[in-house]
Amino acid sequence: MADFRPSKIEVKSRKCTNVLIEEIIISATEATTSSYEINENQKCHWEKCFKEVYEGAFHECVSIDGQLWSESNGNDTTEFEPVDVEKKEYINGELTNQLHQTVTEVATKRKHCPSRYRSCLSRLTAKQLCKLGQLKVICNPKTEPLPLPDNVLSSEEVLDRLRDTESTLSSILKTSGREITKAENLRAVMEIKRNNSSKMNTLHTTPSKKIEKQTVSSKKMRFSPRLHSVSKPRTRGEKTAIRHAERNIEEANFILQEMESEAKMAPISYRSQQISRIRNYRHDLDNITKNLQMAASSRNKLYQGTQSLNRATDSIARTHQIAAETDEIGVEIIDELGRQRETLGRTRDRLYDTDSNLTKSRKILKTMATRVMTNKMILIVIILLEVCGLGGVIYWKFFTKHS
Repeated sequence: MADFRPSKIEVKSRKCTNVLIEEIIISATEATTSSYEINENQKCHWEKCFKEVYEGAFHECVSIDGQLWSESNGNDTTEFEPVDVEKKEYINGELTNQLHQTVTEVATKRKHCPSRYRSCLSRLTAKQLCKLGQLKVICNPKTEPLPLPDNVLSSEEVLDRLRDTESTLSSILKTSGREITKAENLRAVMEIKRNNSSKMNTLHTTPSKKIEKQTVSSKKMRFSPRLHSVSKPRTRGEKTAIRHAERNIEEANFILQEMESEAKMAPISYRSQQISRIRNYRHDLDNITKNLQMAASSRNKLYQGTQSLNRATDSIARTHQIAAETDEIGVEIIDELGRQRETLGRTRDRLYDTDSNLTKSRKILKTMATRVMTNKMILIVIILLEVCGLGGVIYWKFFTKHS
């Protein structure tokens, strides 16, 4: 975590800060009441605690047009006593995260909230947020943002991950529907096995045709159809239902074995008929065993699917958080690039002025060079004339006297 420098926050209007306080209190209270069973009295207590924490932070950290909040608040000039959040025990770890996300979302979405204050509040960590009344400090808006880890994904990669996660969620939901339908057979097995022993004992002790017909008819009415028409079972009782069904299947196997032994000793007129019915019961019991195994495996698959769904939800939440942080950094980079663009524009104008000045200097230097050459030519002509005059004087002085 980066170390933030304490600073005062300046806002232009008190109205936007008042609205923001009320919005934060309402959002934080709603986040609390949605996570816990809280009555109206407790809700009022929560609102009072949130108001103390946030208004205390504004008293110490916010100034309006250079005037402190307590001074601009009229008669309210009493010094604020920070609220010890941990000792009052009305904020825990889970609520800390919810409160942080709620306040950050509110601060970033309020259009009338100044950008500097919105940036400061969005950078608060969960721990700083819950102890804001104690710390009396908010991070400097000019402080560099938190450095992102090396494994941060780009925007395109984040969108691809989101699309893959959405497709995975849709497939999991489709599979969960089939798994729940299979899991509904568990209660049917429980209901069937409660009456299985009594019905088979009746068939075993009374080998008459009338009772056998009644048993078969009741078997057809209560055995197979209820496997598909039973209501949805509760998740907590699934393990108990599976164990109870397995015990009932073992009892049914034992009863069928006794029935087979009794059928072999029954009269010839009933033996073949009883053996055929026992085979039908054996076949139905095998089907029930297979359905139970499928339901148990379906329950495991459903549990794994639920875990995968929870992991996917957490991954989406983390991806959304990374995307929000990336978006914030992108906005800051765009602002910095805008300032650099203005600097480059001013530098370009200065270069244009320098170029024009250099052009003027070049013309002046050319003019000076031309004048220097002209002066040199004039000097050469003067020197030649002087030499010629001197030669004429010498000739006239020495050679004319001899002659």
